[in-house]
Amino acid sequence: MQGTVGFAPEKNEPIEILLKKTATEHSLTGLNIISATKQNEMKRTITIIALLFFYIAANAQTIYVLSRDRGITTELMRSTVATIVLCIICGFLLALTRIILNDQLKRKMLEKGVPVEVIANMLPQKNELVIAIKWFSVLMSISVGLLIICFTPPLGIHSILIMTVCVALGFLGFYAWAKRLKG
Repeated sequence: MQGTVGFAPEKNEPIEILLKKTATEHSLTGLNIISATKQNEMKRTITIIALLFFYIAANAQTIYVLSRDRGITTELMRSTVATIVLCIICGFLLALTRIILNDQLKRKMLEKGVPVEVIANMLPQKNELVIAIKWFSVLMSISVGLLIICFTPPLGIHSILIMTVCVALGFLGFYAWAKRLKG
């Protein structure tokens, strides 16, 4: 049977001998094989960089300014605001659910007769009710501010002032509630 490199291997000949015959016939040493591999990798890298450069050059266009197209800007702002509001609402609902479930767990543990020290160590130490009420007051004040802005067109600097006052009043209400809770 004739081999692919031009010599006839003997039956049951070890692979090492076959590799040596191939290397000597083609005058390749281990260093030459490694060098050839590195050259191929270098050629591949240069080709990729050249193709990337030509791709960028072929797609060269004028600079697009987002503020010139009002439709895209408006939709981008709407989707960004909707995503942020959705994240805030989901965070509030998750915190509220965690508070309710921790309270139910604490009640069941007390009914089973678990010592109070163990319950205090197992459940979170920070007061999540205060954090949830703070977010509730902030979100409620933002919604009231948006409602007032909706009824007072045109949008302008007074809209920012309305939102600022509403958020400040929300924080003031939370502060009064927290102070009353402590005292």
